[in-house]
Amino acid sequence: MATKFGLRMDETRRTGGGTDVRPEAIRAECEASLRRLGLDAVDLYQLHGGAETLAAAEDVVATCEDLLAEGKIKSFGTSQDDAGTVAVFVGSDGCVAVQTQVNVFGWTAATLEAAHNYGLAVLARSPLAMGMLSGKYDTNRPQPGDVRLDTPWWDYFDADTMPAWLQRLDTVRDLLTVGGRTLVQGALGYLLALDPSIIPLPGIRTVQQARENASVLAVGRLPEAETAEITALLADSPERR
Repeated sequence: MATKFGLRMDETRRTGGGTDVRPEAIRAECEASLRRLGLDAVDLYQLHGGAETLAAAEDVVATCEDLLAEGKIKSFGTSQDDAGTVAVFVGSDGCVAVQTQVNVFGWTAATLEAAHNYGLAVLARSPLAMGMLSGKYDTNRPQPGDVRLDTPWWDYFDADTMPAWLQRLDTVRDLLTVGGRTLVQGALGYLLALDPSIIPLPGIRTVQQARENASVLAVGRLPEAETAEITALLADSPERR
């Protein structure tokens, strides 16, 4: 069981805003997560954000090490994936994972390299590009009010950029669906083939989606030739950093 800390949340109002990585805040979030999840210990406790300086990241790691020693958590990691924060976290034996955006369209090469160098698991968020790689969307966009239409973190569904993302998907569609795969199976299988340390984290809203996501384990990773061709065809993607 993995969860995150660092963002301010009002559990009663179900609202959030800002960050707080003071030791007492990290501890309070851990206790609240244990209560909600009904656990004695969190398997993987991840920094969501808020460590704006290397000194702050060092303090966060120190608090996580204390929680580890107390048996409140079993390991920790960071989904704040800038190079400086990752470098601080990997200095601790308790750090086992980094979470970062990885999908067919791109990834941050330095983060994957750091994971290799330090033996970290890579938890791949947005492995289906917020649904773009599912094939569900063509010229139709998500309904008004959908968070994907108003966010600074991705532009897959912005009116002026969506056509280009759809064109990139069309460029590799046949490669992703080789062997009768669905687009979802192909997109997740690509990540499994891209790097053995990658663990995709696809979102789910329905039982059908959960089953399709899990089915990639039976279908297997994308063949090496198709994986290499996709990587080459999308080399100019703006999400290759």
